[in-house]
Amino acid sequence: MMESGRDFDGSELIRFLTLIIVLRSRSFSTAWSSAQSQTQLMEDMEEASSVKEWLVGLSKMLFIALLLICLGSQLESYASNHRFNKGDIIPFYANRVGPFSNSQETYAYYDLPYCSPDTVKEESLNLGEMLNGDRLVSTPYKFEFLVDKDYEVFCNKTLRKTDVSKFRNAIKKDYYMQLYFDDLPLWAFIGNLQKNYTNEGINSISILNTHFEFEVFYNKDRVIEANL
Repeated sequence: MMESGRDFDGSELIRFLTLIIVLRSRSFSTAWSSAQSQTQLMEDMEEASSVKEWLVGLSKMLFIALLLICLGSQLESYASNHRFNKGDIIPFYANRVGPFSNSQETYAYYDLPYCSPDTVKEESLNLGEMLNGDRLVSTPYKFEFLVDKDYEVFCNKTLRKTDVSKFRNAIKKDYYMQLYFDDLPLWAFIGNLQKNYTNEGINSISILNTHFEFEVFYNKDRVIEANL
């Protein structure tokens, strides 16, 4: 038996989610841009208030189902319009880093001293990405559609002692990185520990991964798969 929806009162979560449903046809970047004034946001809030009254009357199960439908439509619309001509720049972003053993513990990509562009740009996030805790930022990588590259150096950086310590700690904790190639997620480990056998015994050496090979598959004017 489903629990009565009248027990599902208007908490802060309900207020937030009802506003999301009202804004489901637009991205949050549009809703909060300068072009959308405070007046527009107030109108959205008023509309959200009326939606909230309706949602409070729903059971928990029906509310969750409605929310999932809303999220699904947002994610599908966000990733369905990427088409490229030869030479077009393919969007590529870094997302986050964190220990492989705990997917809930994540940090910003540039918390580690990776090479960065002169100006790091933060990508506007859709609803699903915001709720997932994503932090999409630009990188120095440059990929052109249908343009093969055998080898390219995109960064030379001398690490300070503090930088080395950060990478060594991340490798010791088995950190991974998450990247996005045209909305396709990619994962790679920061590095690995290599056993070093000496006359004094066995110790571990931290090896930082500095070379990556990308394999990209396409169908006509779309990227359909990317491997790292």
